[in-house]
Amino acid sequence: LMALFIFLSRILWRPAKVNGGLGNKVAFFLMGVAFLILETKSVIQFSLLFGMSWLNNAIVFSAILLLVLAANFLTARKWIDSVPLLFSLLIVSCLGNWLVPQSLFLNISSLWIRAPAACLCFLSPLFFANCLFSSSFKNQKTPEALYGCNLIGTTLGGIVEYASMAIGYRALNLIVIGCYFAAGFLLTRKESSAKDLHSVLAKFELAQE
Repeated sequence: LMALFIFLSRILWRPAKVNGGLGNKVAFFLMGVAFLILETKSVIQFSLLFGMSWLNNAIVFSAILLLVLAANFLTARKWIDSVPLLFSLLIVSCLGNWLVPQSLFLNISSLWIRAPAACLCFLSPLFFANCLFSSSFKNQKTPEALYGCNLIGTTLGGIVEYASMAIGYRALNLIVIGCYFAAGFLLTRKESSAKDLHSVLAKFELAQE
């Protein structure tokens, strides 16, 4: 609570021209909330499927780190660079994660089939979330402020994750979808506004010539 109070008083209420705008900060804050929920939820779901052991945790965290590396690599090469497309893929993967029951994977007897299928279902949202963060973050003018907002969001995400005791882990996908949907709306609206402004300025310069 103290961290959230400091966040609201010292970052959110600063002038928009200093830290990149309130909408941008709220978007990265929401992405931090959603990503932490996705990460902890994936670890728990894999533990339920393959057992709570150091080997399982090592595999899951290694897979998450490899997904982060792959997302940064693809974003740096501009192979996946469309923010609206990444938001759409992320929402679809979260919906699939919500709709597919975890008991379905327990009915798969072969470990070599169950593990890739579970990774595709539970870790694909993490991959798209990493790609989305990298694509949205790389061209920001004030990355330090937005990164701070994102870290504060992960703190709140760790608290919200405890809601699973009341609503279940599958229902956490709805919270994640809501956070990313709101973040996507804020980021894409900012991009469209910037494009409209550039278009108006270009027409004004042509009219003066």
